Amino acid sequence: MRRTALLAIGAALFAGCSKAPDRVPPAVTDALKGLDVPHKELPERAARKAVEFLLDNQNADGGYGFFKGKPQSQVGVTALVAYSLMKSPLKLTEGSTPQIARAMEYVLSHQKPSGAISDPAIGLDNYTTSAGVMALVMSGNPAHRKAIEKARAYLGDVQIDEGEGVTKDSPFFGGAPYKPGRPVSDGSNTGFMLDALHELGADADDPAMQKALVFIKRLQNNPEVNDMPWAKAVAPEDFGGGVYRPAKSPDRKDIDISKLEPRKLADGRLGWRSYGSMTYQMFKGFIYTGLGKDDPAVAAALEWIKNNYTLEENPGIGSDGQYYYYRVFARALSAWGEREVAGHDWARDLADKLVELQNANGSWVNPKDRWFEGDPALVTAYALEALSLAMDGIARSK
Repeated sequence: MRRTALLAIGAALFAGCSKAPDRVPPAVTDALKGLDVPHKELPERAARKAVEFLLDNQNADGGYGFFKGKPQSQVGVTALVAYSLMKSPLKLTEGSTPQIARAMEYVLSHQKPSGAISDPAIGLDNYTTSAGVMALVMSGNPAHRKAIEKARAYLGDVQIDEGEGVTKDSPFFGGAPYKPGRPVSDGSNTGFMLDALHELGADADDPAMQKALVFIKRLQNNPEVNDMPWAKAVAPEDFGGGVYRPAKSPDRKDIDISKLEPRKLADGRLGWRSYGSMTYQMFKGFIYTGLGKDDPAVAAALEWIKNNYTLEENPGIGSDGQYYYYRVFARALSAWGEREVAGHDWARDLADKLVELQNANGSWVNPKDRWFEGDPALVTAYALEALSLAMDGIARSK
């Protein structure tokens, strides 16, 4: 595999961190209490409750995660929780919050000599390394510099390119797989890799970004952009949307994690069905990789988003992955930079929906436990990040 050049990580990224204290300092406690006053808006209360839930439900080993109702730490979940706590309106830090410091120790303890941040028993190395990078960068702790550099190099190794003997005519070129050794990329793994690169400050012209653009264009149901043969068979309702993986043929349901039935066109051909979470991952990727608002791929994706705007479900796939959808919805539209989508105030709509769905204990959980969304730690991390981005959007428009 080819090891890509590391991004320059400025010293300013790590300024202002200190060693974690042994207890939560009064400033954090005061911030939590301060949000619970009558004049504060409901989204702020929801964020406070979510933070309290996560701080109160750390596992004994410093990690986060539940499996079948019992604590079972996973490094990717732990990283996402730590990131969401630091991203929240309270702006907690590794230096001010012992729970975050312990979570970061747990994440670092899972870094391998290859740079991967992973749990071999789980086998989701790209996801977990990407989440780990996001948390480590967000912490701003200069002590994490080397760990970040190693993880960044690992993501470069994992990205499918000439280093694996894969050329640009492959549908998987430029994307990210679950882990090395299986050069089959998908939109979700690639989306998380791009999130990590974005947190690192990668420019749109970074080689890794531009290779990823080759891949994500092949996720779009759009023959004007997508050069894969299957993209010629697109139903009008799917045009512009995204799919999970650019397989050779829609009858290969075994390689599409959504397991959606292909759509039968009037002429008998089969086409992939577009759905929400993958469309927003793709749309976000277009923005991160520098496509302009007038680009045909961006315009087509935005049209699908406008036609399928909803927060009642993950459009096209129902309640499966609904909180994953909220997270990528928020990241994509925050990156887009416009408050309204098809006449909808996306930030206010999302904040209101998350307030509505929050449990009394401050957590969120999906009753349909698919893609780990029965885990309240993971789902609360997704929701808290989404809520924080929505609140940022609301604040920017005031």
